[in-house]
Amino acid sequence: HAVAETSGTLEAKAFVTRSEMVEHAFYQFLNLVQILGLHARANGVGGAAAVLALQTAPWLWRARVPVNSFSANYDLKRGGGDPRTLVNVMYRIKKYQYVFYKHALLHGLNVSACLAKAPPRVRGRLFRAYWLSLNAAYTHEFFLQTLVKRRVLPQPAMLALNKLLMAGSSVAAIGVLWRFVDFRVAGASLVLNFTHRHHDFANVLGLALVARGFRVLAER
Repeated sequence: HAVAETSGTLEAKAFVTRSEMVEHAFYQFLNLVQILGLHARANGVGGAAAVLALQTAPWLWRARVPVNSFSANYDLKRGGGDPRTLVNVMYRIKKYQYVFYKHALLHGLNVSACLAKAPPRVRGRLFRAYWLSLNAAYTHEFFLQTLVKRRVLPQPAMLALNKLLMAGSSVAAIGVLWRFVDFRVAGASLVLNFTHRHHDFANVLGLALVARGFRVLAER
């Protein structure tokens, strides 16, 4: 993986780097593939395992995409700043949000939808509110920093809006997590992230296979 020093544009003097734009584009593509797969399942398309494989396939190219670290902003061992400042506390929260998003709302939701007898109601208000807040959080961080650079928006206001986006996306995710995500699957995905790193495609498909096996045995 090509690793950049830091990730994020919360500081007043921060610039959006090319590597950050490339990485954000990768995750936006993941979101696109995920929602297309969920809509396909909602429209009665069969082959749940094939849909899951297509949703997860972009991870096969993750090593070619830059990695921008939130923790580099507040990790003193890596030359980061004071971890107690407001900006660095926000970066730490963003780090935790990313981990939760990846294993609960991305891998966890995809695997849970693959195993579910009825696909998630992606056209319902609950899911639409989550999807809107998720994509707003992704796109507005760079946009708000651009407004700061152009002196249209003061940095304190930008930070306040980022807090609102972070809180809003977290609240909107609660209903989706509760109704559509198997927490055992999300937890297993998190464990695999530390025990079998950089193998998301194999981890997700293997997890789905094992979870399906346990479900079949439980139904006997």
